[in-house]
Amino acid sequence: MKRRFRVSPSGGRSARWRRRWPWVALCLGLVATGLGVGLAWLAIGFVPLPPALFAPAPPPLVLQDRSGQPLRWLRDEQGFVGQEAPLADVPQYLIDATLAAEDKRFWEHPGADWRATLRAGFDYVRRRRVISGASTITQQLLKLADPRPRTIPTKLLEAARALRLERVWPKERILAAYLNRIDYGNFNRGCAAAAEFYFDKPLRLLSVAEAALLAGLPQGPSRLNPHTHREAALARQRWVLDRMRANGWLTEAERRQAGEEILQFAPPGRAFRAPHFVDFLVQSEQVKPTLPGSGEVRTTLDLEVQEAAEGSLRRQLALIADHGAHDGALVVLDNRSGDVLAMIGSPDYFSPRAGQVNGAWAARSAGSTLKPFTYLLALEQGATPASLVADVPTTFPTRTGVFTPVNYDRRFHGPTRYRMALANSLNVPAVRVLDGIGGAPVLQECLRACGLTTLTAPPEHYGLGLTLGNAEVRLLELVNAYACLARLGEHRPWRLAALGPSTAGTRVFTEGAAWLVADILDDEAARQLAFGTDSPLRFAFPVACKTGTSSDFRDNWAVGFTPEFTVGVWVGNFDGAPLRGVSGVTGAAPVLHEVMEWLHERRGTTGFARPAIVVGARIHPVTGRRLPAGAGNEDDSLKPAEAAESSGIDEWFVRGNLPASASATDYDAQGRLQLPPEYAAWLESGDNWLGSTAVATREPPGLRIAWPPPGTVFFLDPDLPEAGSRVRLRTEGASAVRWESDTLVIDEGPDGGAWLHLREGRHRLLVVGEGRGARAETWIEVRRL
Repeated sequence: MKRRFRVSPSGGRSARWRRRWPWVALCLGLVATGLGVGLAWLAIGFVPLPPALFAPAPPPLVLQDRSGQPLRWLRDEQGFVGQEAPLADVPQYLIDATLAAEDKRFWEHPGADWRATLRAGFDYVRRRRVISGASTITQQLLKLADPRPRTIPTKLLEAARALRLERVWPKERILAAYLNRIDYGNFNRGCAAAAEFYFDKPLRLLSVAEAALLAGLPQGPSRLNPHTHREAALARQRWVLDRMRANGWLTEAERRQAGEEILQFAPPGRAFRAPHFVDFLVQSEQVKPTLPGSGEVRTTLDLEVQEAAEGSLRRQLALIADHGAHDGALVVLDNRSGDVLAMIGSPDYFSPRAGQVNGAWAARSAGSTLKPFTYLLALEQGATPASLVADVPTTFPTRTGVFTPVNYDRRFHGPTRYRMALANSLNVPAVRVLDGIGGAPVLQECLRACGLTTLTAPPEHYGLGLTLGNAEVRLLELVNAYACLARLGEHRPWRLAALGPSTAGTRVFTEGAAWLVADILDDEAARQLAFGTDSPLRFAFPVACKTGTSSDFRDNWAVGFTPEFTVGVWVGNFDGAPLRGVSGVTGAAPVLHEVMEWLHERRGTTGFARPAIVVGARIHPVTGRRLPAGAGNEDDSLKPAEAAESSGIDEWFVRGNLPASASATDYDAQGRLQLPPEYAAWLESGDNWLGSTAVATREPPGLRIAWPPPGTVFFLDPDLPEAGSRVRLRTEGASAVRWESDTLVIDEGPDGGAWLHLREGRHRLLVVGEGRGARAETWIEVRRL
């Protein structure tokens, strides 16, 4: 008989529970997992995205010449050059190449590619090194916006952010942002900038082969740089093409054709034209505050003029290099607007020999380039081109001693009309003219009104030597000052960028006086005395021009202008080394001539129309006096002759300001021309070109101090005996009775003359002669060495 065991109810339930528990646990786990995933998915919606993602880098600032040709792309704060391109402008094969290289499942995954992540992890475990990346384009875009160290927490954050971004932005926007922000090497940000840099073409003109090469660069921009690692870049390109073919985005024929294409790379480097001009523009206080942060800016520069001028300057410097000339600068202005059409700061911007110094803005000794403004001021004070100035040995007292100028040719030319004096750049007449119109203060004020900012010292610092160029000027400012003459007296600021209407001009000189100076500077016949008949200043069309040379040939200048253009050239050395026998007419003038010829042929130039206020008259070639009526007096139809005739020469004058008429009193009883007494010594010298046809009148007898002249500075040397502190006083004319001084001792020397005992300080001397009113004064200054 079988025994029956009774199972308790509680025991049965336990057994059933144990059988059902795995299923229950599985269900609970699935629920928990689902809840976790759901919560995580909800949490992703609160993952913050980097702010930089929503503030894309602005497009670069591209400086262009006046016709739109790029001069330079200015980099952003990170040093990149970028161009924004909408996705519609990106060719499909560049998109396909980029996805083949970086993220082939871009259109399918939600922001993170888990399959790629698992594959990358498996490869790392198996090979113990990174074989392939797993970052999607979305993750890479976030990495660009917020760079972080490569750690596991960073990867998890990027994945979460990628999932979040794909909820906020559509795929197309993400892809466009990536293509515009990724680094393609050589400081190129974005595919548009890369296409322009590597192939010198817009995106739409890229071939499949070129697109595949660009798509491969972001993996290693330096390692795959096609300019320095061509084979590595081409190997990467072939790999991208193979991936495109494997993904079905290229046919076999297209793959083969792309692989056989020989890529034509643009020369390395982006547009870098007119470098000194661009540097000057972006640093200029005139322009810098108004420059936009991005976009395209049209400058005033004319690239065609710039390149022609660069070639001319380099050729000339090569010709005179044996004379020690290595550096040069050039400026071309449009007179109507003040636009800078060309600016060359040095012959080679990349030269280790101060190539980046901007000679167009460097302050250099002006030489004779300031003389025209001296004569212009004299004309405005009533002088005429026919006025006479005595080119004879002359001593001028100054605060620091006596000043005795000499001419470039070391000769003196006697009676000289203003036209001849300026045209031949004579030094002594220029100083005498400046002395007669008020000296350095008047000229300094004039030059400042023309825009020269370097004349900051007091006028007495320059003295009468200012007209000879003892001050420093900048080429750009000097050229703009000459443009005042080209505009017949109107000053207008120079301009570098067309960021608004040009500034209205300001009249600083009268039209008639400015025209007369321009006419003198354009007078080829008048300047033959100093420059000959075949110098670089000779043109077949009207050009007013002036040269200048500083002491020891350190600075060569040449400035020329027409109504349309003003051109200025400087040749020298930035280190101040003197040139060997090269003056302005042989150093800088050939460049001026070549550039002016180019402007005349390519742009067209005209002559200066004579203002109605200017009239012609016939004058005596030596005295400058007006010849009798009937010889062309004040006849508007006259044209200045190029050589003296027996009946006189023609000259221009401002209406109502003609010279006095010639008369019989101009000659003595023998028919000789009578000149003032100051010409007496010159008439007896070898420089006399009048011969016996002229005579100097006698100065009325009177008392005059011959030594020391006013302003003489004496230096006391402690090493000299006491006799070295005594000076012999001399007079001319009437006999001196006595010398007087309130501060110095005067006694009689062994020869019976008056001797002055020197001591430090400024002293006044008085001499009294025989007869009523016979007295003369002078002053001196004594210093100790």
